[in-house]
Parts: sequence; structure tokens; C-alpha cells
Amino acid sequence: MPTLRRSAHNITTTSLSLRTLIIESWRTFIRDSKETFSISIWFIAPALLLLLITLLNTIIPDTFGVLLLMGVLTSFCVQAWVSLRLIRVTLTNAGVSIAKPSTIQGDVFAYLWIKLLYGIAIIGALLPLVLGLIGLPLFITLTRIPELFATYLLLGGGCILAAPALWLSIHLFFGPYLLVGDLEGVDKVYADTKGQRWVSLKRTIDLLVQSYTLVQKRFWYTLARLVIPGLLFGLLMFSSISIIDTLIQFIAGPEKIASLFGPPGSAFLDIKHATGNSYSFFLQSMGEALFLPLFIVSQTKLFLSLRRVK
Repeated sequence: MPTLRRSAHNITTTSLSLRTLIIESWRTFIRDSKETFSISIWFIAPALLLLLITLLNTIIPDTFGVLLLMGVLTSFCVQAWVSLRLIRVTLTNAGVSIAKPSTIQGDVFAYLWIKLLYGIAIIGALLPLVLGLIGLPLFITLTRIPELFATYLLLGGGCILAAPALWLSIHLFFGPYLLVGDLEGVDKVYADTKGQRWVSLKRTIDLLVQSYTLVQKRFWYTLARLVIPGLLFGLLMFSSISIIDTLIQFIAGPEKIASLFGPPGSAFLDIKHATGNSYSFFLQSMGEALFLPLFIVSQTKLFLSLRRVK
């Protein structure tokens, strides 16, 4: 199978310290910014589509719900395609041999299928927390324990009951990276059934098991290197969103923005305020277009570190 490969750039053969991960991720992000931004800028396309759809609500309100659903589905597909392309570029620039991309629809469907199974697994792991949020208040009410102790019980119990979901989410996190991180590529989650090529539940579960094995016994190592750089880079992204919003408000005027898009921050499926949410989604997409490659670079370096360190 044809492969993509470039010369390696500063590949570390030992475990990554947090400082090294953050510094090297930033350097790689700056070095490859022209290439990665040409991919991540596609994040803005579905946001612009949603803005157009919600503004058309005043002209053709009867079709707004259908158009909004189409816009949301388009957004999911574009995000899947962009994420996989960024992962591929980052792996290739790190000197990893990977398979050439499949068809666009094959890539997108495989990515969304993995994300769907990942989400189902996390929802299952959240069941203790859901049951606890129902049972603990009932227990507190029936026993009439002191208010201060009840507060500590709720906080402590919530943290303990949420632990399985956190533990599982970190262990299964690298499914998309394993999807494209070798010579087989997305073909590993497809199977031929009666002449038709479909995603395979068994193969996808095997892929998630590989992610689990990759993180196994290195949970705290992985958690720290996902959360701390993620928080730091998240601050950069949200700062950029604030700056972009300020510039738009300064140029167009807050009254004009409010008259066009209404108040932001309502429920996304609330049609009365969907325009405000579309504007918020546009700002978020701008931030992701600028800084999502930085997140992908950091996570890819961590992924390669986990593969090398036994």
C-alpha cells in the first residue's frame, strides 16, 4: 500500500516531560502553521453555513429546522475530515509511515463511527454518577445530615462516581490516532460483507482496546499530558476568540451585531435564539481554526511517546 513519509523532526525516544511536550508542541505548531492552517480553516465553513441558515430564518422560517439539521450534520462531517487530516499531517511530519487517505466519505464515516462508540462507552461509565446524583440527595434528605457534611458528601461522592468515566475516557482517547497511525489506515475498521464494505463493530472495538492497552499502567502520565497542555492551549484559544469578538464588535458595532444575531448563549436548538448561538459557534470555529492544530500536535507527540515507551 502506498505510504506517506517525511523526514523526522526532533523525535524523542524517551518519555516526555510536560515542559518538553509544551515547548516542542509550540515549536512544531509554529513551524507547520502554514500547512496546518490551510486545513483547519475549513472549520469556518460550517460556521458560516449556520450563520447563513439562521439569518434565512426571517425569510423562510418554515424550512429553518431542516436547514439547521443539515448545517449541524455538515459541521460534524467537516470537523471529522479536518481532524483526521491534521492528525495525518502531524504524524507524517513526525516521520511516521502511514497509509494514504481513503475516500473522504470513508475517512469521515470511520472517524464518526469511532467517536460514536467512544461516546457510548463514556455514557455507560457515567451511569454510576447519574444514579449517584439521584440517590445521594435522597439519602441526605432522608437522613437529615448536617448541611456542611451533606455538601462534602455530594462533592466527594460526585468525584468518586465520575472517576470511571474519566478513567475510561483517557484510556480510549487515542482511537482516532490509531485509526490513521500505521500502514493499514482506516481500512482496519472496515470489513467486506457480501460484497459491501461496511464498518465493523468488532474491528472498531479492537481498535479501542489497542488504545486502552496503550495507556494501560500510564494513566497519570497520560492524564497530566492531556490536561495541563490542554488548559494552557485552551487559554490561548479563548483569548483569541475574545480578541476576534472585540474586533468584530468594534468594526460593526455591538448594536448591529445584536440586531443581526440576537443574544448569544441560549440553547443551541432554541430556534428563537439560534442566530445568537450561530454567532457564538462562528467565534468558536475561528478559535479552533487558529489553535486546533496546536492541540493535535501536542496529542500526537503524546501518542508517539506512549507507543515508544514500553
